[in-house]
Amino acid sequence: MENNENNNQYYRYADNIKTINEFLIDLIGVLVPGGIFLFSIIISIIIPTIMIFFNDITRKVSEDSAQYATKVDMLASNVFNGWFWLVLFFMFLILSYAIGNIFYRLDIKDVDKLSFICQREKIYKEKLKPFIDEKMYRRKKKYHFEKMETDKLNDFLKEYFGLLLYHWKENDKFPDINKHIWMKKFDNLQKKNGDKTIIILNEIAALLYDENYSDASILFDNNILHKNKNDLSDKVKDFLKPFVKTDNEKDPEFLALNWYFLYCLRSEVACDNEEECQFPYQHYNTYLSKRGELNLIKLTTWCKDKDSRTKNAINALKLKIQLKSKEAYNIILKNEAHIRMASSSYRVADMVCMKLSVLPAIILLFIVVLLVFFLFINNFTLASIEYALVIICMPVSVLVLNKFIRNSVIEFLHYQRLREIFFVLQVYDDLQIK
Repeated sequence: MENNENNNQYYRYADNIKTINEFLIDLIGVLVPGGIFLFSIIISIIIPTIMIFFNDITRKVSEDSAQYATKVDMLASNVFNGWFWLVLFFMFLILSYAIGNIFYRLDIKDVDKLSFICQREKIYKEKLKPFIDEKMYRRKKKYHFEKMETDKLNDFLKEYFGLLLYHWKENDKFPDINKHIWMKKFDNLQKKNGDKTIIILNEIAALLYDENYSDASILFDNNILHKNKNDLSDKVKDFLKPFVKTDNEKDPEFLALNWYFLYCLRSEVACDNEEECQFPYQHYNTYLSKRGELNLIKLTTWCKDKDSRTKNAINALKLKIQLKSKEAYNIILKNEAHIRMASSSYRVADMVCMKLSVLPAIILLFIVVLLVFFLFINNFTLASIEYALVIICMPVSVLVLNKFIRNSVIEFLHYQRLREIFFVLQVYDDLQIK
């Protein structure tokens, strides 16, 4: 009996610790964006205003005048000592929590889309830009890989071929046989068709895009080109529009770039475009397939039934994990809190940088301060310039800080959302929940 009572007390104590831990995670996630907002307002507006007001810059001083007391002396009075700073600190926390809650509850979707666009540009620069000769492209609308050396062209085709196989494999449409067998098939395809290899791979990509796996398999094995009934370029021509435009959208080389870019996007960021960048992502199964996590693809039910794609699928898995293991759920909760904190911090930084127009305010403040020193101070000294620069540096530093926050969050938020889904699926699979 004593052992059972001790165990019960231990579990109650452990549950209390978990509850406090969850509360702290949520509290910090709310306080950080609220604190950033208040800190930005205080440093960029309130403190510079106090410095200008409490410094008696409007009073002219004669050479033989005695030392006089300025309004700055108020800072040394008893009003600003003792409990004042403690009360001010708690007011800062309360306001941070209230303001942070507003930003914390806002939708992440818009910020996620911006992060996706940033990742898309990176993929383009890494994967496609080396194949496009921009100078030649502007003059003759030619693509760089048309003139590439044979070994580099083969590397491109093999990578393109590999992405198609990943997309094929995620749907379990071909047996998981040795990789060397597939590479041998690809070599035979190149030997038989030569320049037509790109055209065949484009048609296979189009069939996979429409999920016609049986026709794609026949085409791959027999190397028989289908006559295009539909304009295949219409399906993919928009993917490179933000980066490359062409006069002839039916060129096999241009189509190859488009198909390749499409499957790179699905493999790296699980989306085709910003309109489809909605959590959980429609092509997350391709993302898992590229990383060899084939055992988790069965859980991505929203990818198979695209009409019912909703984040409720992930929320249902989270609920089952919470009922099964609070320890495992706590890991997922931390990830979600970090993402919420990052997105709300972005919104705060965006508001400070863009909505409040800090930069024009800084320029205006700079002009006003300099004019005041020129007009109301007899001796315009180096100290006066330094005082003005100190005032200006405060809002400038806030602007730089918030721009850094905006750029940093955009760099990693979409990756963190992909990581969040992976954690949920992996924990759910490890717990073997039915």
